[in-house]
Amino acid sequence: MSAKKDSELQFKAVSKGKKTLRVGCEDYQLVFGTELKLNGVECHGVCDSGAKTIYLDVNSDQRQATLVHELVHAAAAEFGLRHHEDWCPKLEELIAEMVAKVVVANYRLVARKP
Repeated sequence: MSAKKDSELQFKAVSKGKKTLRVGCEDYQLVFGTELKLNGVECHGVCDSGAKTIYLDVNSDQRQATLVHELVHAAAAEFGLRHHEDWCPKLEELIAEMVAKVVVANYRLVARKP
């Protein structure tokens, strides 16, 4: 899920140390936690592009797919997709879900040396 300026994020942080991910020209902090909710709705992950932070639920069995999904939201923000006249939040969510499923399903093909 992608957080908006007026969104209410609730979670219990459990990560130690800072982990960062490069998205475009920006570094995003990766925060692991539990009981992750955005506007009262439980979720596996949240991208807060304003704070340059991605939150992931450590208890989720879908952490890999969720990380890829949230990275798509971060990329949409950093590469200006959200400023395009045809941008639509629902379409961004569908693209994020689609990319996450394809990357996770095929990860083993590129993770190993040939």
